[in-house]
Amino acid sequence: NTAKMRHSSSLFNTLLLVFLLGRSNTEVNAWIPSSSTSLKTGFVHSNEQATSTQRRWIDCSSRKESKYFQPLGPLWASTSEETEDALASISKLRVSEIKQELEALKVDYTDCFDKESMVARLLEARNKKDEDAVDSEEPSSSTSASSSADHEGSSEDTGTGELDEGAELEKIRSMRVKELREELGRRRIPRAGLFDKEDLVQALWKAKQLEAVFSATGNILPGCVADLSGDEVEQELQHTATPLLLDVYATWCGPCQMVAPLLEQAAQESFSGGSDGDASKPLVRVVKMDSDANPQMASKLKVAGLPTLVLFQHGEEIDRIEGAPMKDQLVEWVTRKLE
Repeated sequence: NTAKMRHSSSLFNTLLLVFLLGRSNTEVNAWIPSSSTSLKTGFVHSNEQATSTQRRWIDCSSRKESKYFQPLGPLWASTSEETEDALASISKLRVSEIKQELEALKVDYTDCFDKESMVARLLEARNKKDEDAVDSEEPSSSTSASSSADHEGSSEDTGTGELDEGAELEKIRSMRVKELREELGRRRIPRAGLFDKEDLVQALWKAKQLEAVFSATGNILPGCVADLSGDEVEQELQHTATPLLLDVYATWCGPCQMVAPLLEQAAQESFSGGSDGDASKPLVRVVKMDSDANPQMASKLKVAGLPTLVLFQHGEEIDRIEGAPMKDQLVEWVTRKLE
């Protein structure tokens, strides 16, 4: 029993010594009662051997020192109040602000999927910047300024004049996060890295800018079929940059229901302008219009049967098909007529 007590006491003293190695003498003396003079004195003498003790502890752990695994003293120092304050300040930032600072520091964050991992990445980046000291400070600020200028320039370049930026952004921001995600999904826009609502808003706004260039109404997406009203079809016919394929249908029409999914496949696979790398594929705006809901436009187009597929180029009709063709027939017909 006496031997066990001595062994327990020795183990306790060892653990206490390891814990105290990372603390200053002032902190230790504040923790130890004034009556424990011998313990204070013993610690002062033992503190001289702190480096060798820590190294032996590192060797026993069979690990190599790295920026994530340091001897006890430096490791405890890195978790000081200063580091805790830095973590707290970064955690108060918005995700978009963290991303901007990481971009300014040229730090990749594509493998970060939550705010906590981005906070840790930014803290690591700031520490690395401090190590580089003054040499990296001026280039990083100039890089941030130039990237900001480039962003402003690109915003001016992509402006088409067809969209009211303020009104459109206000409209997009009024949408719920779920609605924003659905709109991006409908446009097949990846959401990786879009954490905040504002990220989703900006992604949708950029998509709408591109749509405004592609179509007059901004409602047509490359590789998708848009359901338009008669007035919107009129507007699209005035936009002659790309051909237009119009499907005039009715909800009660059986053959029309058969054509609908074939038209979707053709738009995605064959009329998207070579988005999959095949430059031979034409870029065609594919739309459909309900003849019952838009009788005046259907009459103007002289639609006699349903479904009717009408192909326009430069705003003029070049051919039409009445009935329900197979997908391959549809693709071959459009491609041949546009050659």
